[in-house]
Amino acid sequence: AGVFFNFSRGRARARKGLILALLTERGEMTGMQLREAGKLGLGTVYVDLYELEKEGLIESRLDAVTPLTDAQAIAARGGLPRRSYQIRQSWGSA
Repeated sequence: AGVFFNFSRGRARARKGLILALLTERGEMTGMQLREAGKLGLGTVYVDLYELEKEGLIESRLDAVTPLTDAQAIAARGGLPRRSYQIRQSWGSA
């Protein structure tokens, strides 16, 4: 029986700290912008964003809906509606 240490918990904490620092410094950003700026993995950035939002540290919003049909909107913008993230005001001003 060896000693087990959960390194992934420390890495997740570091990623979340980086995300919070980027949002504090740069303001509202999309998940892809955060991923690129922080050189974060695609499979982890959205999990971390979900957890930070659930913890009440950040908030998000979807881009405004257009009157176009979904297919037209996706084609016009080159992808699905984007979700933007920012520091939650009550947390950032404390």
